[in-house]
Amino acid sequence: MPDVVERQILLPADEYAPATARDLVVQAVISSGQPHLAHETALLTAELVRLSVVQTGSAQRLSVAADEQGVTVTLSDPIRQVEPLEPAEAKRVLALIDGLATAWGTEYSKDGKSFWFRVARGSGELLPPVSLQPEAPHPQWAQRRASSSHQQLARWLTYLPEHVRRQLTTEQTLEELVRRLCEILEAQCAVLWIDEGGESGPLPLASYGLPSGSPPQRLPREAAAGPGPVSSPACVARAVLEEAGARYTVSVTMPVGSPLHGGLDLGFTGLEDLGEEAATLAMLSAERMALIVDADRAREIEVRRRGFLVFLAEASELLANSLDVDLTMMLVAQLCVTRLGQWCAIHVPGPHGRPELAVAVHVDERELPELQAKFAGGPRDPAERRLRQVVQSGSVQTMPDEVAGIAVPLTARRQVVGTMTIGSPRGRQHTAEEIAIAEDLGRRAGLALLNARLYREQAAVAAALQKGLLPASLPSVAGVEFGAEYVPTGDGNQVGGDFYDVIELSGDEWMLAIGDVCGKGPEAASVTGVVRDVIRVLVREGRPLTYVLTVLNATLLEQRSRTGFCTVAAALARRDGRQIRLELVLAGHLLPVIVRADGSSAFTGETGMAVGVFDQIEVTAVEITLDPGDSIVFYTDGVTERRDGQTFFGEQTLLDTLEGHGGLSAPDLASLLQSAAADFGSEPPRDDIAVLVLRNRP
Repeated sequence: MPDVVERQILLPADEYAPATARDLVVQAVISSGQPHLAHETALLTAELVRLSVVQTGSAQRLSVAADEQGVTVTLSDPIRQVEPLEPAEAKRVLALIDGLATAWGTEYSKDGKSFWFRVARGSGELLPPVSLQPEAPHPQWAQRRASSSHQQLARWLTYLPEHVRRQLTTEQTLEELVRRLCEILEAQCAVLWIDEGGESGPLPLASYGLPSGSPPQRLPREAAAGPGPVSSPACVARAVLEEAGARYTVSVTMPVGSPLHGGLDLGFTGLEDLGEEAATLAMLSAERMALIVDADRAREIEVRRRGFLVFLAEASELLANSLDVDLTMMLVAQLCVTRLGQWCAIHVPGPHGRPELAVAVHVDERELPELQAKFAGGPRDPAERRLRQVVQSGSVQTMPDEVAGIAVPLTARRQVVGTMTIGSPRGRQHTAEEIAIAEDLGRRAGLALLNARLYREQAAVAAALQKGLLPASLPSVAGVEFGAEYVPTGDGNQVGGDFYDVIELSGDEWMLAIGDVCGKGPEAASVTGVVRDVIRVLVREGRPLTYVLTVLNATLLEQRSRTGFCTVAAALARRDGRQIRLELVLAGHLLPVIVRADGSSAFTGETGMAVGVFDQIEVTAVEITLDPGDSIVFYTDGVTERRDGQTFFGEQTLLDTLEGHGGLSAPDLASLLQSAAADFGSEPPRDDIAVLVLRNRP
């Protein structure tokens, strides 16, 4: 006797479910060598199925496990909430189960609920044993077909209640319809298949009566037609059906939507009952299955299209956040490899218009050298010629066989800024939908690449202009130290509004200036250039600083824009023995700080009026003396107005930062103040930071 005999079946919610369940249980019990348990088990199973399946209209799975100690029957419902049962009927069935079964119970899980009962060995030994020959199926399908009307048969073959259909997957629904058709036609086995037209061949969707329980993953595309009264194409699954014991095979076309085509192959031991009526029922059932396949395919297409829309939206967001040319091209390649192909190569126009490989990405990094070698053939190489065609035509081109893929133009503002070559997916070519998605991605990537290039060019222009507005280097003089720090805000593509300048007038005399121009960008840069040039020219002519700032004020007022004002701190430094004497003039600028050799610090100077605001300005020159070891620190408001939340860096923090650092060199003192201001807040600075230091080195 076998150790355990197991059977299971999916019971549809119809009037035949109890008989089907009873037959399954009886066969399992007899096969386990315990025929004396069949009466109780069959009775309890039929009553339970009638109560739980038929009355509630819920398709459920019946499992039977018979071992040497008894039989366990489990009825599993994937839906935990069903129609309420008739109280009296439920009470009667539960009382019957409680009286005949050894044990019973109910279990709940995330997959639904299950009701089980067990009839143990010895509980039914007083009852007469059941014959070891299984009873004939009840009711026989041939009798049902003979006694049923055409309308009843059509309904049985094609109709599934809505609550049942919701519980079944597409595969389970097709399996159920194939099973019903085979039982009506008394077919021994069947395979439902579909062919998508690719290289992989027909794909089985459902089967019935096969020894292995399921057909092979793929079927041969060509097969001989089987005899029979049904006009049909070649029986694709003929070998599989013959292996299952079929002597005759018949194929019915499943009328699915283009470009798909499919069929239902049936296997019979005889063809006596397969007449015109049976052929009509088979074709009707195949049409019902085709509707299910088409509906499922439509859902898959919709899900795939929504996925592509999400993919394009995410790609646009990623590309929009990238202003680096190399990073943009790498993002494009990575996006393609994850969704559209096995590899991706980005080419950009090089000298003389030749496409140059910029980025190459492969799902298998070990294949990268081979991929790069495919595009290293030179001007006469077919791959390069095809890329040139993409640039010239601005349209998608199929790559040569040795490359196997498609080349998509990266277009932006009616120009091709590069090409994107995508390798074919594994085992197939790109679909029309994937090519359309690649074209759309090419347009988005082309625009992102062009924007990144424009940003890089703008940043280069800004850097060159900013460099031209600052001194190339600071003077190197024995006994005198100069130090400066400058940190512009923004992403590097704007010219800052702060500036500093140091020029040597003679061996022992220098001019220092620092300022803050209103605004940023080209307009601020033009004002900075005017301010810097006016101060340099007039100071070199020997003009007093008060006169220099008065002329600068008049010059800025002559500009058309009345917003071109600025604050300036200018000083003439002259060595006098061991001391350095400064003439300091402030035009609306912040007071500089004197850091003495002993580490003490204090503000110095007298604030005047900013230049470029009023017709007349008032500024005052102040004399300052730096002894050996003393320093004077100039700065802009980017230091004092640096904030951490609602707290400003402020003047007191400035003094506290410089206090006790009289022994630092001028560059170190400038770096100390700049670092302290930059580290004061967690957010990036909102304004430019400029620091200029002069120190009388001891």
